[in-house]
Amino acid sequence: PVRLASPVVDENHSLEAALWRLPLSFHTLYLPCPYPFYERVKLAVAEYEGIIRKTDYGAEIELEVLFPEAKTEAFLAHLTDLTSGTVEAMEIGKEYRAFPMTKQAEN
Repeated sequence: PVRLASPVVDENHSLEAALWRLPLSFHTLYLPCPYPFYERVKLAVAEYEGIIRKTDYGAEIELEVLFPEAKTEAFLAHLTDLTSGTVEAMEIGKEYRAFPMTKQAEN
């Protein structure tokens, strides 16, 4: 049998190492956004550690956004406040990843 060496971690890095071992849960949201709200919504997505995966331009801008599970509810509450309830996101999936995602996708 093959044994993987466990990383050597001091007390300053134990939490970081533990986070890297856990699968991270992300929610995928579909977010239709009127053009006047687009820039503010983009800033809010970044503020809540979301990643815009896909952007489609039509009568309104349709975003596919990936959020860490722990940040999703707070983002949705902020989105309601930011747009006075006129923009609503819909959860369309859930993903598990073994690594944090930090880069915002550009389309």
